[in-house]
Amino acid sequence: MNPLPRIDIDTQVIRRNAQFLCNRLGRVGISVTGVTKGVGGHPAVAQAMLDGGVVGLADSRLDNVMRLRTAGITCPISLIRAPMRAEMAGVVAYCTNSYNTELETIALLGAAALAVGRVHGVMLMVEVGDSREGLLLRDLPAFVSAVHRHSGLRLDGVGVNFACLSGVPPTTAALLYLCAAIATAESASGIRIPQLSGGNSASLPLLLTGPDHARVNNLRLGESILLGCEPVSGRLINGLSDTAFGLVAEVIESSHKSHRVTVATTRPVDISNQVVLALGSQDTDIQGLGFPLGCTLAGSTSDHSVLDTGKRRRTVGSEVALTMNYSALSRAMAVTAISKRLCVKPQPAVGVARRPSVLLRA
Repeated sequence: MNPLPRIDIDTQVIRRNAQFLCNRLGRVGISVTGVTKGVGGHPAVAQAMLDGGVVGLADSRLDNVMRLRTAGITCPISLIRAPMRAEMAGVVAYCTNSYNTELETIALLGAAALAVGRVHGVMLMVEVGDSREGLLLRDLPAFVSAVHRHSGLRLDGVGVNFACLSGVPPTTAALLYLCAAIATAESASGIRIPQLSGGNSASLPLLLTGPDHARVNNLRLGESILLGCEPVSGRLINGLSDTAFGLVAEVIESSHKSHRVTVATTRPVDISNQVVLALGSQDTDIQGLGFPLGCTLAGSTSDHSVLDTGKRRRTVGSEVALTMNYSALSRAMAVTAISKRLCVKPQPAVGVARRPSVLLRA
């Protein structure tokens, strides 16, 4: 039996979510890269994505990529955070390509690739309004030429981000402007840019319901595959499931307590049933959890969470099933003290309201 706290993972739900999205996007000529950073590069989750039809994987941490390779995964894997100086050799060894925004970094990658007789792929990340990372569109022709000049490098394409830092979703105008800038860069350099990775799960509503954006031929999807939702609105996508993951915590104290007792009085005020869970902010994003019906979060510390359970009394040692948003999931999956149990249907957090759904039409 896996110790608590524990994350239950249903890989079949992940596979079906990936399959649904790959099929829908495939109709409009868009391939899917499965993003594994939200699960710490967990090999079983990655394999479920591949079984669902993703063309490759992507992660932001080199350690996660190495974990995938060690597990025997041989598909293309992208590093979607620009590599640090100490990572150059590892990136060349383990990653098919990497996303980059600095000429100096690109030169170091080229040198590292040449040193071991490899050719490393480069995706150029451009800034189109998210204000996180990315080179300016006016600089794209110079970067395309710079990559092309390095014999140890291969230009794989251009990528963009939406709704990561700014929370602003993509617009038709932004994508059309981007496509025009790519055409200009190709004309100026004489080099064809093979792939335009048009963002993450936040791009789904526009690309599946808006006008044709022919140059966008790839999306990097994590949250929609893992949790079945569109990240900007948080709504469940029709056809997808949000039951792939469940977090289970143990009750380590159960009592009647007041939330307004003071040192000056011993008179009980607002007495209610209360439990303490062996789960805190060191383990996950507590604010990103969903609680069972009748339970509310009274507060949390680094290693405790206190729930008001209303009229229901829970016993010490009993389990409480919780749901997680993407922030809670990514933090919990990175914690080694939280065990992971595969291929089981997660316990439902009874009575937790399901998110409203959004219909994506092709």
